[in-house]
Amino acid sequence: MPKITKAEFEKGKIESKRLVGKVLQDASHDPESKRQVTESARSIIQDSSSSKNAKASSMFLLGKMQSESAVPDLIENLDKPVIDPEEKRMPYGQADALTAIVMIGEKAVPFLKESIDTIGVSKLRKLVSALYLITKETSFIKGKLTERLNRAAPGEKPEIQKILDDVNTWNP
Repeated sequence: MPKITKAEFEKGKIESKRLVGKVLQDASHDPESKRQVTESARSIIQDSSSSKNAKASSMFLLGKMQSESAVPDLIENLDKPVIDPEEKRMPYGQADALTAIVMIGEKAVPFLKESIDTIGVSKLRKLVSALYLITKETSFIKGKLTERLNRAAPGEKPEIQKILDDVNTWNP
């Protein structure tokens, strides 16, 4: 299968939906195809000139293929919107970073747990949300957030405390 290009994802939602189905079918039968698709999708996500549509299609593919190697890139993009705010919900074949991480599932958990200590506060809420949606564990999340709160800079403490307060309301 040829490498996926940004141009293929830039065509729009309808063509992109067709492309996504073909790519997923090919990747499910061929490990080399999956590796190429993962590599292409990751490069689209990393490229600041890629359109939101291209990034959303790439994130969807990475999630559907459960590409654990892409989790660090997805974590890096947790605070970057890829869906038009006018949309009431995401079209099929597109996903934001949080959704893609949750689609990857258990394979993403080690990356998420490792990132709690170092991720920027602007991404922290979505990261712990993804971790909870996958694991339904709150005790680990509460412990790590409490540790982070105790060593946080004064300017970060209010936001981390808000996240911790919210996590305290989640039921496993």
